[in-house]
Amino acid sequence: MSIDVTDIPKVVLHEHIEGSVSPKTVLKLAERHKVTFPEQYLFKKGEYDELDFPEGRYAYDESEFIEFIKTYDVVSDLVRTPDDYFDITKDYLLRNAKLGLIYCELIMSPYHICVDASGGNGKETLDDKKYMECLEAIYQAILEVNKDYGTYTYLHACGVRHLG
Repeated sequence: MSIDVTDIPKVVLHEHIEGSVSPKTVLKLAERHKVTFPEQYLFKKGEYDELDFPEGRYAYDESEFIEFIKTYDVVSDLVRTPDDYFDITKDYLLRNAKLGLIYCELIMSPYHICVDASGGNGKETLDDKKYMECLEAIYQAILEVNKDYGTYTYLHACGVRHLG
């Protein structure tokens, strides 16, 4: 008996949305923000199996966690706006819904785009408006994928204690 893995329902219990950005999407974000994504973080076509990685593949030594973190930081730095959050959330959920995702718990860590450290006094402040805009963008993406695929997605929003 042969089973198609797309027929098996999938559950994701711990996915950092900023860490779910595919190489294909990160290049779109770089273009949107008019920056060049560093080549050393991506394998070139032909250096990986495109059937296993249809969206491209990040180039880091998988045995070195610090290499993953460096790549994560470079990628998440391109998630800058509520539109970016909408796009990366919808892309992640769509890619996985097509593979059988039925339930997902996403983790949002918008610290890098919702905190202003430029107040002059060295104190960080949370941009409440931008934070809510990001939450709303993620929620809209969740609703759109849910409507088309019947997925259930819940969001864990990380807070930072010293910001209130």
